[in-house]
Amino acid sequence: MQAFKDAIIFTIPSANIDSISSNQGLMGLKLRSLYTQEFDEQFNNTIELNIPNFLGNIKLTSNNYGFIFDETPMSETDKIAIFDKLAKIRDISICQVALHFSSPITANDLQSILLALNADQKYTWVVIDTGPMNLKSKYGFNESWGFPMNIELNGENTSIKNSTVSQAASDFQKEMIFLQSQTKYLGNKNLEAESKYVTDYLQENGIKIKGVMLVAPTKNICEYRNNTLISKIDVIKAELDYKMEY
Repeated sequence: MQAFKDAIIFTIPSANIDSISSNQGLMGLKLRSLYTQEFDEQFNNTIELNIPNFLGNIKLTSNNYGFIFDETPMSETDKIAIFDKLAKIRDISICQVALHFSSPITANDLQSILLALNADQKYTWVVIDTGPMNLKSKYGFNESWGFPMNIELNGENTSIKNSTVSQAASDFQKEMIFLQSQTKYLGNKNLEAESKYVTDYLQENGIKIKGVMLVAPTKNICEYRNNTLISKIDVIKAELDYKMEY
């Protein structure tokens, strides 16, 4: 069950597990997860894992249609055009964006960026550098690996409020060792191969960060318009930011 959760959280950007149910039948065990992606309520995303009691193959099915961390390069002209659009709503909105860095940065570097942006850690998903391996999609179309700011370590939740990027990265690395030992039970060869590779790569090279998905006030995001650290920005969703007055 824990490995099933880890696989979803670490390979689907900003996935938030709403429920996991299990059903032990005569022929096998079925696990079913219902999840959403933060700021995205258009799709009912499900993943089902069928584990036979006797003969047969483990079968995993998914209907993931949500957003991905798209690493297709962006021209400087396109980047400027996006920031121009954000500038028009800078004082009245908050945005969920994916920021791509021109080169991998450290956890402390990202922590400084999150503080400067006043990003909501609840909606932050960190995309890690996985080296030269040609990654494949695990569920849906996403090919990246990453982690949220709070990670469940073998059933024990960490606190978002008390977590730093460094702490979350350390928890992620510990949990990846567990996940790598369990992926053979998840019926996904890509996931099994990549989890071993990623675990070995992180143990040898440590965690470097190549991008982040976050929610922050648009005006703060606009301050990074001319920052050479940002090579690409994808706007996932923008919403009106207002406070009710009584």
